[in-house]
Amino acid sequence: MHDAFSANPSDDANARKVFAEMEGTRKAMFELNLATYKQAYEVLTPDQRNKLARQ
Repeated sequence: MHDAFSANPSDDANARKVFAEMEGTRKAMFELNLATYKQAYEVLTPDQRNKLARQ
């Protein structure tokens, strides 16, 4: 993001493009994190799930 502004501070279109790319990357990271959490949760025993829920 810094590079988008420092290269040409008046280039709003480029800044918005870079932001949209960052937003897409963050969404992808969230989706991967959520999927990983679900996979890990599925292999827990009922006792482990209860312990996790109490945290």
